[in-house]
Amino acid sequence: MATTCLRLLLVEDSDSDAFLAAEMIREGSQGAPVQVDRASSAAEALERLERNSYDVLFFDYRLGAQDGVSLLRHVRARQVQTPVVFLTGKGDDATAVEAMKAGAADYLSKARLSPDSIWSCIRHAVGVRHEQVRRQAAEDRLRRSEAKLAEAQRIAHMGSWEWDIAADKVTWSDELYRIYGLRPHESPATFEAYLARLHPEDRDLHQETIERTLRTHQPFQSEYRIRRPDGAGRWVHARGAVVTAADGTAERMMGTCQDITERKTAELELRQSMGQVRRAQKMEAIGRLAGGIAHDFSDVMTGILGYGQLLLGRLERDSGLRAEVEQIRKVALRGASLTRQLLAFSREQITTPRAIDLNVVLTDLAPTLRSLIGEHIQLRHALEPGLRSIRADRGLIEQAVLNLALFARDSMPKGGTLTLETRNADLDKESAKKHFPAQPGPHVLLSVGDDGSGIDPVALPHIFEPFYATKERDEGTGLDLATVYGIVHQCDGSISAFSEPGRGTTFLMHFPRTNEPPDTRVVSATPVSSLHGTETLLLVEDDDAVRAVCAEVLKEHGYTVLEAASGADALRLASAHPGAVHLLIADVIMPSMNGRQLANRFEQTRPGTKVLFISGYAGRVTELLGVLTPTRAVFHKPFTPEALARRTREFLDQAPASPPSA
Repeated sequence: MATTCLRLLLVEDSDSDAFLAAEMIREGSQGAPVQVDRASSAAEALERLERNSYDVLFFDYRLGAQDGVSLLRHVRARQVQTPVVFLTGKGDDATAVEAMKAGAADYLSKARLSPDSIWSCIRHAVGVRHEQVRRQAAEDRLRRSEAKLAEAQRIAHMGSWEWDIAADKVTWSDELYRIYGLRPHESPATFEAYLARLHPEDRDLHQETIERTLRTHQPFQSEYRIRRPDGAGRWVHARGAVVTAADGTAERMMGTCQDITERKTAELELRQSMGQVRRAQKMEAIGRLAGGIAHDFSDVMTGILGYGQLLLGRLERDSGLRAEVEQIRKVALRGASLTRQLLAFSREQITTPRAIDLNVVLTDLAPTLRSLIGEHIQLRHALEPGLRSIRADRGLIEQAVLNLALFARDSMPKGGTLTLETRNADLDKESAKKHFPAQPGPHVLLSVGDDGSGIDPVALPHIFEPFYATKERDEGTGLDLATVYGIVHQCDGSISAFSEPGRGTTFLMHFPRTNEPPDTRVVSATPVSSLHGTETLLLVEDDDAVRAVCAEVLKEHGYTVLEAASGADALRLASAHPGAVHLLIADVIMPSMNGRQLANRFEQTRPGTKVLFISGYAGRVTELLGVLTPTRAVFHKPFTPEALARRTREFLDQAPASPPSA
C-alpha cells in the first residue's frame, strides 16, 4: 500500500453496520493512514463523489428506495471509475453476482466481515484500479496518436487521387506523392504502375478490393503497405468510391489515402510491450515456483547426500554394497546440482556482488573455455578497450558464460567460431524496449555468439524457460539457459537472444554500468590441514533428517554436538550447558523463532560465539539476515558431509571477535 492517506467512501444506511465496517477498516489498517467517509443514502453518495475523489467505494446493496447496483450505474454514468466493493447480506450470493456483472471490483458478505477480509478487498480493488490506469494510459497514447493523424488530415496531410478508368490515367495530389516518397507528377500514371508501389504481400488483396468495388459500385476502405523508392515501408489507409456515367457504367474512381504508419507503430509497440510484460510475469511465476521447490528439495538432498556418505564410509572396501551406495551418492549429487540450477534461475543464490571488469573476467576464463569447447571450435575475443565496470558476482558471470559456451558448442558439432564481445553501450528509450527489462542509460554489453545451427523461431521465445527442450531428451538438464537467465537478472541485467536457423545464435546481455573501479582483490578459501576438531557445537535444525545427519557427520569429525529442533530448545540447552559453545549452527527459516532471532538472543548470554547459518532459500536469507558480520556466515544447502566439515573447520579457524563465553 502507498504511504499516502487512503480515502474510502462507505455508503451504508444502517448506523450500526456502518460503524462496524468503519472500525474494522481502521483496525485492519495497522496504523496506515486511512480516512473513512460515510454516506447514508445514494443521493448523499453522489454529492460526495461530486466534491471528493476516493480510492475505494463500499456500497451496501440495500439503500432504502435505491439498491447499490443502481447507484453503481449512476456512478459509472458520471465517468467515475473508482473501484467499488459491495457489502451483501447473508445469502445474497445472487446479488453479489449481479454486482460483479455491473462492474464491481469485489464483494464481501457482512456475515463474514473481518479486518483481514476488508483489507484484502481494498488491496485487490486498488490493484485493479492501478491496472486500469496503466491500461488507460496505453489506450490514451494510442488515442493521442490517432488524434494527431486526424489533425494531419484536417490540415491537408491526406492525399487525394482519381482514376480515369477508360483512359487508365491516374492523377495524384502533391500530398499523396509526398506520402509515397515520390516527386510530384512522377510515376505512377496508370493503375498497374500504382499497384507496383504496393508491398508484394498486400498487392493481390488490394487489387481484389478495387475490382469488387468496380463490380458492386460500393465504396471501399483498405489498409495496406507501400514501398518507397528508398526502400522504406509505410502503412496507408485508402478510401474510394465509383463515379458512374449516365448509363450506369463505372467511369471514374476517386478517393483519399492517409499515412497511418504512426498509428500502426503505436499498435505494434503496445502489443510488443504487453507481450514482454506477460512473458516477464510468466518467468517470475515460474521462478517463484522453482525457488520454493529448490528450498524443500535442498533439505531432501542434504539428507540423502549425508546418509549416503556416512554409509559409504562404514562399508568395507570389498563390500558388494559399495557400488550401489556410490550410485545413490552420484544420483544425489546430480539432484543437488539441479537444485543449485533452480536456485540460480529463481534468483535465489547467495551472491557476493562487487565491481568487476568483464574484459578481465573473459580473458582469465579463456583457457577454461578453450578446453570446454574443443579444438574444432575457434574462440574469438572482441573486447573493447576502456570498458567500464559493472557490479556483479564474478563467479556467477563466469557460470553464465560457461553455460552459453556449452550451448554454442552443442550447436556446432562440425566446428565453428565462438565469439565473445564487450563494449560500452548507452541504451536510449527505443533500444531499452528491445532488451526488456533494461532501463535507458549507460550499460556494458556482453555478447556471446556462434555460427552454429541456430534456434527454430517457434522455440526462440521459450528458450529461457526451465526444462524447455532445446536439446535431445538425454542431453543436459534443460536448465542451462534458465540458469543464465536467472544469473543475468540477479545481477540487475537483461538478456536477449537473436537467432536464425542455419546461421547461428547470439546472446546479448546488458548490465548497468557502475562508476566504481574494478575490485581486484583475490578471494580464496583459507586452507585447512584437517577437517577434525574438538570444539563444542550447538546444531539447531527443525528438519529431523537434516539435523540427524549433520550431527552424525560433525561427531565423526571429533566435535561435541548439542542438538536442538527449535530456537527455544536451543536456548534451554545452551543455558543448561556449563561449558563453552564455540559455534552455533542454525537453520535460517524455522517456526516461532528464525535463525537471526536465535543468534541475537544467544549472543546476549554468550557474546563472541560464532554463528554459521544454513539455508536452502537465499532470497529469504538476504531478507532475514541483513548484513553479515565477521562472526556470522551463511552456508547454502544442499551440501555434502565433507563440505559441511570443511566449512565448519574454516569458519572456526578464523580469528573470533572475542573468545566464546561459557
